[in-house]
Amino acid sequence: MKLILALTFSLIVFGATAQAPKYTFSITEDGVSLLTNNEKDSLFKSLDGFLKYKNGSIFENPYVDAAYARKEINPFEWSFNVEKEGDDANFYKPTVLAAVPVVPHQQYLIKLAYAGVTPEKEIKYRISYSLLAKRQGDKFYFYSPLEYNTRNWGRKQVGSVKYIYPNQLNLAKARQMDKFNKSLARKMSVPVLAATYYRCDDPEQLFKMMGYDYIGNMYLSTSGGLAKQWKNELLAGNNSEWYPHELVHCYTDKVFAKNNRIVSEGYATYLGGSGGWTLDQTKVFAKSYLDEHPKIDITEAFTNFERVQYNIPITYIISGLICRDIEAKYGFLQIRELFKTDKDEDYFKILEQITGITKAQFPVYVKKLIY
Repeated sequence: MKLILALTFSLIVFGATAQAPKYTFSITEDGVSLLTNNEKDSLFKSLDGFLKYKNGSIFENPYVDAAYARKEINPFEWSFNVEKEGDDANFYKPTVLAAVPVVPHQQYLIKLAYAGVTPEKEIKYRISYSLLAKRQGDKFYFYSPLEYNTRNWGRKQVGSVKYIYPNQLNLAKARQMDKFNKSLARKMSVPVLAATYYRCDDPEQLFKMMGYDYIGNMYLSTSGGLAKQWKNELLAGNNSEWYPHELVHCYTDKVFAKNNRIVSEGYATYLGGSGGWTLDQTKVFAKSYLDEHPKIDITEAFTNFERVQYNIPITYIISGLICRDIEAKYGFLQIRELFKTDKDEDYFKILEQITGITKAQFPVYVKKLIY
């Protein structure tokens, strides 16, 4: 597999870049053979413009539709600054691997790859991803291909949750998710969120659904996902209809003015677990980690999001245990106080105000919660 990739990108980097490129990217001609010359010129001129603005604000990119930008906020976030390697801001060079019409003369699926060559002639491969280009007048605007990639997937409304899925749907788990959604709304004293749930088998399928044929993040874990809180969308790569952690984020993002990562991830882990594990199951992972690292600075590991078994940040676990302890002893109103945290130092100040536990006492407090 690695050899094939190396040979492929040898051809791309050394072959396609042998000519002085007309654009800021190279083109593999076989991959664009379905396009006429006029189509190529129009499409690639717009693509060139899009890429020049890609690393800035999406709202300032003239090749992204303004209404789409407001709706999606940042659909290209995983390709942000992918050109950079160390201090070299343009080490990885883009190549158009393919451009194929999906609606003749109107819409095109474009596949891009970024590779670079070290001074030692080693080829380094960073990412490959797809864009959907749609013609508007005399130029093209660019979109995530997520909706195009899921156009043939199943769709089913289960209570308050709309599922989009590639194969079969487990209705029992889907109903469980709907029940959890409604319980969160009661807890937060807000209307039930109408959620959309993209169900994928694993992170690899999830990233491919979003248009990333290869990116290192898709292999960091065998289970995971993300939420687009502003749209109440859950993108789950956990082979399940049950993903409470990310749904919690959709609520806390709306209910609380501030969303410090320590608190928001902790509360989501308290109510919804992490990585498919419940809070109590993850507590075992934290205990094992502390047993294996008896001299560790717990406060530092907590603020630095050190990872334990199954790549779960210990911060998620400890913060989850603290949230549960606070809610059990002082009620949900004090959780609201904890969510007023902004910076990490504020976290410890508010924690002391609620519990009386000082930052110096924090490691002992944590050990009591874990052991």
